[in-house]
Amino acid sequence: MSDSAIDLDHDGNPVKKNATRRDQVNIAFGTGEVTGEFVRETVCLTPGAMETPRKDCTELRVILASEMTKEPFMTFEFDGVLGLGLASLAVDPEF
Repeated sequence: MSDSAIDLDHDGNPVKKNATRRDQVNIAFGTGEVTGEFVRETVCLTPGAMETPRKDCTELRVILASEMTKEPFMTFEFDGVLGLGLASLAVDPEF
C-alpha cells in the first residue's frame, strides 16, 4: 500500500500494470514458513515524513510477507527482519 513501493518479479524487473500473476517465494524460517512478494521500496530507519533528502533512508529490494504460518510468527513481537541475510541463504543476490 506504500506510495513508494514498486512491485517486482524475481529478476528485478517491474511487474506489468496489467499482470494477473506475479512472482512469489516461500521461505522456511525456523519452524515456520513465509510466502512473500518482491518489491523495491524506500526504507527509513526512523519515523518521519518522506521529505528529501533524508540520511536515514535507502532504496532496497525486499521480500514482503503476504502469508505466514501462525507458529511461530504469532508469538513474535517484531514485524520484520532487516539485515540478517547471509549470501549463501539469499533467494537472489538482489533479495
